[in-house]
Amino acid sequence: FSINWARVLPTGLDNKINKAGAKYYSDLIDALLAEGIEPMVTLYHWELPVTIQNLGGWTNPHIVDWFGDYARVIFTLYADRVKTWLTINEPNVFCDIFYISGDSAPGVKEPELAPYLCNKHVMLAHAKAYRIFDQEFRPRYTGKISLASNVLGIEPASPKDAELAELGREHQAGRYSHPIFSKKGGWPPSIEKLMLQVSLKQGYKESRLPAFTEQEIEFMKGTY
Repeated sequence: FSINWARVLPTGLDNKINKAGAKYYSDLIDALLAEGIEPMVTLYHWELPVTIQNLGGWTNPHIVDWFGDYARVIFTLYADRVKTWLTINEPNVFCDIFYISGDSAPGVKEPELAPYLCNKHVMLAHAKAYRIFDQEFRPRYTGKISLASNVLGIEPASPKDAELAELGREHQAGRYSHPIFSKKGGWPPSIEKLMLQVSLKQGYKESRLPAFTEQEIEFMKGTY
């Protein structure tokens, strides 16, 4: 099941915990365990506190720390009973599709910059939650934690389309997996190159794909 961030932290920040909301999930976990069902908990499934959305949501770099604070609260409440965690569900859906169409939350249509800002901050927020769990909670409670990405199959219509199909795979899925699973870390090199070329042609002075620092690259690598 997924936890609604705002149900536990009404403002999205960790200065105020909704005790009734926290109890609801605690009771749910206990009920599952009583029936022999192991709970598997997702921290974020597209329900963003409106206070944080009003501050820019996933396009605001501060959300990395806010999400980390939220994750710490949830781990503190439930890590004694929950052993399998997902940090963020299908980030490529709410970063890419929702900002491109504007049809779903947050209801903002900004297809050029927002998807890539969201993408960067999601990856860092995932890593933040992972590191908090790994350093502060795993030694005591054990458990597994990772990110759930939505991956579509892209196959070339003919051999001449193979390179384009691979770019499609890297753009759709690689941006959400390469920073975590690759040895080098960071964005897929082919996408960095493509986004810079496209951005310059569109009149931008730099790539619409925001860069990671070396520290951020190391912070994200291996967070699965």
